[in-house]
Amino acid sequence: RLGAPVGGILPALPPNVVPNYLPSAPFISRFVGTGVGDLWFGGKIRVTPPNNAFGAALIPLLKIPTTRSLNTGLERGRSTGAIDYGLILALDGRLNKYINLSTNIGYIRKGDPRAEDMNLGPLGGGTTIQGFGRSERALDLPNEWRSGIGVDFPLSQYLQFSAEVNATRYVASRTPSLLRNDPVDLIVGARIYPAR
Repeated sequence: RLGAPVGGILPALPPNVVPNYLPSAPFISRFVGTGVGDLWFGGKIRVTPPNNAFGAALIPLLKIPTTRSLNTGLERGRSTGAIDYGLILALDGRLNKYINLSTNIGYIRKGDPRAEDMNLGPLGGGTTIQGFGRSERALDLPNEWRSGIGVDFPLSQYLQFSAEVNATRYVASRTPSLLRNDPVDLIVGARIYPAR
């Protein structure tokens, strides 16, 4: 068997070569595909009364993969092929009658795809290429610290503006990657209330 050194996603990498992958879709290699993605389950447990101007809540999360198949699922970006779980703390406060400020921080423990699902077939001479060598993991995905802050306020009786900045920081051990990004997203939007 040939395997990737230090847990690379590309099989049989030469020494000193570092692969590149996206932690949320590490095996993506096709532009098209259909199918259901991962299933996320969670619940918001509010620890302050609903009419309080300050709110605090805990949000447990669980992600269950819908596929572990390399060809029809993982290469199409539908899943990482592993179970993830985590907990997020959400805080919000009404600054005045109209403006609401929200923030959250949480940790997501990423599961690692199984090497037995990454069998890429025969190499020749009876040798099989399989990810991560003799290990049980095909890839060591980094865990995530997630954080965000947002604001929303009405512009009129029928229109509400909202803006949010979300950040993900990848932490803990991981398979080396050529491009180590910690993404930050800005989301701006509006809610329209046709009748009030």
